[in-house]
This record gives sequence, C-alpha cells and structure tokens, in this order.
Amino acid sequence: MTTIEWSEGLSVGVHILDADHRFLINLIKKFNDAVESKQDADRIGKILDGIYEYTDFHFIREEVLMRACGYSDVDAHHKVHLNLCEQIKEICRRHAVAPSESLSAETRAFLNNWLTKHIMGQDKNYASVMVGKELEIAKAHAPLIHQYSVAESAEATDVY
Repeated sequence: MTTIEWSEGLSVGVHILDADHRFLINLIKKFNDAVESKQDADRIGKILDGIYEYTDFHFIREEVLMRACGYSDVDAHHKVHLNLCEQIKEICRRHAVAPSESLSAETRAFLNNWLTKHIMGQDKNYASVMVGKELEIAKAHAPLIHQYSVAESAEATDVY
C-alpha cells in the first residue's frame, strides 16, 4: 500500500495550512507504521483519535482563514469538512468497539487517500484567494496560536 508523502505539489501556498497538512501526513504515517508493526489496539486507537482531533482543529483553522481572506465558497467547503470529520469519527468509533486487521486495512486505504484528494480537489480552490494576504491571515490566526502550540507539543511528546 502506498503511504501518503508530502510534496510541494500539495502546497496551497499558505504556510500555516501547509504545516497542518504536513502534520496530518505525519500522523497518518504513524498510523501506518503502528498497523504494519502490529502495535496494540490501544496505541492505534490513540493515533486515530489524534488524527481526528487534529483534523477537526485544522478544519476550524482553515475555515477561519478562508473567511478572513474572503473566500466565497467557504460554506460548501465547511460541509465537506463536516463529512470528512464524521467519517474519521466513525472510524475511531468502529476501532474502539471492534479493532481488526480488516478495519485497519480499510482505514489505511481511506487515510492515505482522503487528505491528498481533499487538498488537490478542494483546498487548491482557495489558494489563489489566500496567497498574498499574510496580514489578514495573521490577524485571523492570532486567537488560534495557543491551540496550535498545544497541538505541536503533543507531537513533540509523541502523545499520538
């Protein structure tokens, strides 16, 4: 199975959102590694929970920045985000109830595809509206900085 990798082709041209995408890719890699090395279900569950939590946070951040930059299709993008979060939440729920190798394989396939498809199919649409609006992004992002630093420290301490 192909594992998702960061490439400049995935860049949306907004540093903080690209950093989020890299972070999510690293969490997905952790999940893949945990499944491949047959780590226990609790460890895999924690990683899945981390993917859900960070995805939810990223989507909030992304929508705040889209609004600040005047992206006109933010409401439709929000609906896509809600759907993706529900899918990931359902994966977490299913894993918590009955972890299995088949669920892990299905989850790996989903996780290794959804982010790339979402960035290339949805996120690239806002890129041209947001590039060059660093001031608007910084002002909108300021209230989220504490949450971001908490998430970064979770990565540094390998909570997920």
